[in-house]
Amino acid sequence: CISSAASDVYKRQMDMYGNVLEMNNATFKLLACEDKNEDINLSQFVYPEDTLLVLNAFKKLKSNGNFKDLKVRIISKDKALKHLHINASLIVNDNGKPIAIQGVARDVTTEYNIQKNLIESENRLKALIVNLDSGILLEDEDCNIVFTNNKFCELFSIEDSPEQLKGKHCSISCLLYTSDAADDMQCV
Repeated sequence: CISSAASDVYKRQMDMYGNVLEMNNATFKLLACEDKNEDINLSQFVYPEDTLLVLNAFKKLKSNGNFKDLKVRIISKDKALKHLHINASLIVNDNGKPIAIQGVARDVTTEYNIQKNLIESENRLKALIVNLDSGILLEDEDCNIVFTNNKFCELFSIEDSPEQLKGKHCSISCLLYTSDAADDMQCV
């Protein structure tokens, strides 16, 4: 397999059983392997919960000659969890018989962690807004409701749940309120 992360290109070739035939220095570093003479089978690095995913990718590789967009986790020898994005293809001999596997993989651990942290932050913010003792209504640039909370519905005696209001146009919703209630509304 060939893998790349930022400025490093990880090159690997392996036999049909996952045994490394060739691997560059960057890949040794990615896997935290120090002994370059050591026999390495890449399956030993697969995160246990991703084993079936990898086995299915290898079945696809053997039947189609390649696979694309495999997202898999590995555990390096220094016990670091890493997220990889892999594309691979078969190397065949003159008779068309598969003899090895090569591919491209990218270490996407940093991107994965950023995305995970963003989702966690959004979830904390949503929980805060839902439980806030103030009415909140967020709309998009087309005046469609993106988010509202229970307190908003309660303050303006709206029978629909916040989830039911999502996607509705604010002007239609505003017609439901008395003029006194509309005066209390503040656009965000």
